Amino acid sequence: MAAKPEKVEIPEELQREIGEAIAQVQGEKERRQVRALEREDPDKVASILGSLANGKSVTFLVKKCGYERKSVARIQSDYADYLGQWKEMARSHTGTNYLMMQHAKQELAQKLIERIENDPDFVVTPRDLKEMAVAESITLKDALTIRGEASQITKEERVTTVEDVKSAQEEFLKSIQEAEVVQE
Repeated sequence: MAAKPEKVEIPEELQREIGEAIAQVQGEKERRQVRALEREDPDKVASILGSLANGKSVTFLVKKCGYERKSVARIQSDYADYLGQWKEMARSHTGTNYLMMQHAKQELAQKLIERIENDPDFVVTPRDLKEMAVAESITLKDALTIRGEASQITKEERVTTVEDVKSAQEEFLKSIQEAEVVQE
């Protein structure tokens, strides 16, 4: 792996649900004796699913976290039924984080005003303001991304694997063999 994965904050309820889903898929993979990341490193699968539920793109997971695109696509496919529900949970959590940041900013601003008024030697630097603005910008971006704001959405294309093509080919050939022959 090229980079250390970014730690994504995942609400406790979402962590629990992801864990249950991984255990279910893991059991199925074990039963079928399939080699899978769920069996080898379920924490990595949980990290990928948590990131996807929090609105991170496949490109982000590949380029910034160093995951293999094929693995992310397979995980995304295996857990597609769960991801929509999990994204809704993450939206609520991210919105709450943004509002908490807004409240903290208001409290900090009030305390700063009081300190400036009461301590003539206190000096506010541009860096102090910049750090607050960066924190606010990050939480706003996260909230907009997870809520699907158009300015924050990037196009993600479904990755078709060799296995997908082989499976579709097998299904097609099977349907041809099962088709009734019509004679005139």
